[in-house]
Amino acid sequence: MYSRRRFYSMNVTMSRTSIHKGLVLLIMITAFLLVVAGTVSAGKMAVSFTSPSIKNSISHLSSSFLVQVINHEIPLAGDIVQAPETEKPRSASAFFFHLLTDLNPADPSTFLGRELPGINRERFELLVAADGVDYSDFGYESPPPGDDVFVSRDPGETSSGKPNTGLNTKGNGSETDQVANEDQHFRSRQKVFIYHTHNRESWLTIPELKDVKDPGLATHPSKNITLVGQRLGEELKKLGVEVEVSTEDHMGKTPYSMSYASSRKTVQEAIVGNSDFQYFFDLHRDADEREDTTITIDGKSYAQIYFVIGKGNPNWEKNLAFAETLHERINKKYPGLSKGIIGKSAKEGHGEYNQSLSTQSVIVEIGGYQNTLEESYRTAEIFARVIAETYFDAERVNAPTESKRG
Repeated sequence: MYSRRRFYSMNVTMSRTSIHKGLVLLIMITAFLLVVAGTVSAGKMAVSFTSPSIKNSISHLSSSFLVQVINHEIPLAGDIVQAPETEKPRSASAFFFHLLTDLNPADPSTFLGRELPGINRERFELLVAADGVDYSDFGYESPPPGDDVFVSRDPGETSSGKPNTGLNTKGNGSETDQVANEDQHFRSRQKVFIYHTHNRESWLTIPELKDVKDPGLATHPSKNITLVGQRLGEELKKLGVEVEVSTEDHMGKTPYSMSYASSRKTVQEAIVGNSDFQYFFDLHRDADEREDTTITIDGKSYAQIYFVIGKGNPNWEKNLAFAETLHERINKKYPGLSKGIIGKSAKEGHGEYNQSLSTQSVIVEIGGYQNTLEESYRTAEIFARVIAETYFDAERVNAPTESKRG
């Protein structure tokens, strides 16, 4: 009888101890979250749980941690589900810290990635680099803006507030150009298609964002990267290259995580409407600091440019060859203006970036959120000359033999 009572007493004591530990852990986690939330609110910081950040945090969860969670909810599951004995369990506090800050205590590269060149390699692969450029010269893709910056608008409206005709801008967007858009003969001669997946990416240097400090909020429904795409289109037309510029408002009509799915439809519609399109450029602006996105040439400042290749595309090496041609020609005219070419897989980003639709399709990053619109315009003008040169060289190579002789 005595031994049974003692055994029962021990079980009760152990149960109470477990409950106390669980409550203490829960209180600590709750307190931590409250402190973080208070700090964020006080500092007016913008924290958003994006798909990449959640995926990155969860990917580091050990099976031991997951088994602990399962055992907490289903006690008998511990007899069935077992984690590998060699694996070290990860604490709940470490997981929440990683999720909230994107810093992994077990991975020093997340703390030092921006300070030590080369330690940030896991975020992308540097495929081609200009002289003197290394991993530290490339930043991060723009963080997704908060939901509050999305302006609700009619799906039939573009970022400029004008009625959306799908693929809607030719050159300077004049009425003559819009009429020409309906002319199939005109359309059949177009060779370049320009679009903007993250069309609302803007700059803190524009008057409309003078009170904004957070790069994640450097967005605007009309004063944004589409202006650079339109300038690029205007310059190409001056050089004799027919071009179509889409200002479709992907960020205004779809969740940020679905931007590429939305822009893919735009590109597919363009291809169906015009089989003569050869070059596809998705224009963005980077989220890096000004010192890493700006270069001065002959007394003028320019927004530096670089290219992104999605290695999730099975033909990515052909897209890379196309980007290399552009990179080399830019730097031949203006050394250092193009920083190079980076590659990203699905682990580091979207991974495909609609580039499987054409071997001559690339993402073009022009400057960063601290550059000026004028600096971006200057770069777009140079880029237009390089595209035109590449296009006309290809035309001469592919011209019929009779035409070459003539």
